Amino acid sequence: MKAYLRIETSSDPDDLEDMQYWLDLIIGKFIEVGYLKDGGVDWPKKAAKTWSDTSELSFIYWMEDPVILPSAQRLFDEFGFAQHFSSRTIQHLFDNYLVDAAEDDTFDPREHDANKVVEKWTIKGL
Repeated sequence: MKAYLRIETSSDPDDLEDMQYWLDLIIGKFIEVGYLKDGGVDWPKKAAKTWSDTSELSFIYWMEDPVILPSAQRLFDEFGFAQHFSSRTIQHLFDNYLVDAAEDDTFDPREHDANKVVEKWTIKGL
């Protein structure tokens, strides 16, 4: 995916703006190739300050009508988890910054619209 997108990150773990830029670009490519109908990230207010002060930040990643929605819902209902191609791609992006990125396994996505997959993520500087 990195080669396909020609990702050239700053690799600076303090550069939240660069991380956000490339994450938006990746989600845009997911939409362009038909993996998602729509998608995005909801960052908290004062995200840059929180990241600067604590090197830890949570955000919401949402996907509308992802092609894997039926299997993701079944995995979550039956086993309590769902693994996605997009999630591993996002983790790899943050790895480029030496930043740990993980989905919050205590977050229950079932309270959102049926056609959306919603994940809560936390990133932490290493």
